[in-house]
Amino acid sequence: MRALVSGGSGFIGTNLVADLLRSGHEVLSLDKAGPKSKLRASNFRVVDLLDRVELAQIVKAFSPSHVIHLAARTDLRGLSAESYEANVVGTANILNACLQVSRLERMVFASSMLVCRNGYIPRSDDDYCPNTLYGQSKVSGELVVRGCRELAGRWTIVRPTSIWGPWCGPPYLSFFLSLARGRYWHPGSGNPPKAFGYVGNTTYQIVRLLTARLESVAGRTFYLADNPGYSIRDFATAIQVALRTKPIRELPLWLLRPTAALGDVLMKLGWNNPPLTSFRLSNMLTGSQFDLRDLHSITGQLPFSLSEGVSETISWLRTSGAIR
Repeated sequence: MRALVSGGSGFIGTNLVADLLRSGHEVLSLDKAGPKSKLRASNFRVVDLLDRVELAQIVKAFSPSHVIHLAARTDLRGLSAESYEANVVGTANILNACLQVSRLERMVFASSMLVCRNGYIPRSDDDYCPNTLYGQSKVSGELVVRGCRELAGRWTIVRPTSIWGPWCGPPYLSFFLSLARGRYWHPGSGNPPKAFGYVGNTTYQIVRLLTARLESVAGRTFYLADNPGYSIRDFATAIQVALRTKPIRELPLWLLRPTAALGDVLMKLGWNNPPLTSFRLSNMLTGSQFDLRDLHSITGQLPFSLSEGVSETISWLRTSGAIR
């Protein structure tokens, strides 16, 4: 595989690039930011996906057989649709660049489960109902891909769910650190099932989709999540047991809701990552499960269990000095 990864310095991208290189593939990582882990100069280029001309030149020169488009603005702090133009215009520019590559075989485009509001299960691939500007930008990005007739039959869209693991940032970095410091309080007594994915399983799923029979993946959309799934309480307990910290305690919802409202105010005042917001609390309280049967038939058994993923993430946190 001669793989081009846009957004290769991001969380999922960092892990995917490392996996591809370990497997002996030729890789070029593209990003506005430098790589989080060491890469040879031949494996990385700085480029802004909004620079259509330079991007096309780099892609054409590398001539990839496979493209994985992960680059995106993923936070929820944008104030207008223009704040997320990288997710729409950047996707269109990647498609334009791919049109100039004669050897191109496959493309995977990363969208998001937030193309629908949290808790909503879509009835079809194009059943959309976003409730954030970020989610709307991902809908627009999907529509750009679906509308590219010249590359029809060569693309697959993936919707990562709640992905965590080494190199993650908020909210899951904060989640691990709060449990490591004995400061995590579970919201209420509920235990709804959630769609989580350990990043090692996520990158494995992406690679399997890239190498599956074309007719089984072309023009299709897949949610990326661990199978079997688990709840936030299951997740938190696995971390707490591995770290041997205090048993998890609960906080009543009547106390958490005003705390979340205060977090909303703090965000508006410029704090990028307050401990709790109304969106985050709603996300924790709302169940989310997707039909993964078609994905599972392609990927088979995933390489990491929940406990193994937790162990790998804790090892990374210790190596990085975030915890002892």
